[in-house]
Amino acid sequence: MAGNSSLTHGPIVKGIVLFALPIAAQTLAIVLSNVLVQRQVDLLGVEAVAAFAIYLKVELPIYYPILAMGQATMTFVAQNAGAGDRARCVKGIRTCQVVGIMLTVALSATMLGVGHGAFWLFDRNEAVISLGLAMIFATFPFYFIYAVLEVQADAMRGYGLSLAPAIAVLVNICVLRVVLVLLLGMDGTSVVEITSTYPITWFTAAVSVIACRKALRV
Repeated sequence: MAGNSSLTHGPIVKGIVLFALPIAAQTLAIVLSNVLVQRQVDLLGVEAVAAFAIYLKVELPIYYPILAMGQATMTFVAQNAGAGDRARCVKGIRTCQVVGIMLTVALSATMLGVGHGAFWLFDRNEAVISLGLAMIFATFPFYFIYAVLEVQADAMRGYGLSLAPAIAVLVNICVLRVVLVLLLGMDGTSVVEITSTYPITWFTAAVSVIACRKALRV
């Protein structure tokens, strides 16, 4: 029985590993790229470091719902693709995309409205708060692009395709962002300019993922 069980589960385990490896590699690369970005921020002084650290907390009320929409998309697509209902997959992706964008726009507007208070909760230094506000006004209006990226990438994963979105994210969110940050650092930069690279790489990554979906016809 044990031998038969191993033969039965072997292909399933292999499929899980092959699906998970690109996602794991993507996560590791994002962590490493964030370390390099943090290094550049650390060179800009105490106030920049404080503002950037708080920024990473203030963005969470927007970031986590986007992740949730991506997970919902992936689960929905996987279930319906497994059932062979492609039309329902397409409709579900479209619905998740619209809801994700609307939710992100609403949350971004809310956080921009309470931005001063949000930063004030963590640091009463007005210089830090000013830097933080400049960062969120440079990025939050464009956060809906990240919602597009997340839903489209997770839609592909729902179809069982994890390599293509992982490559798109690695090239844009990791490599391109680090290159842009380093190029800015050559001529001197500010923490606001560093965070301004985020919407740029969200956009290029989203375009890449959508192009992959069209090329793979999923």
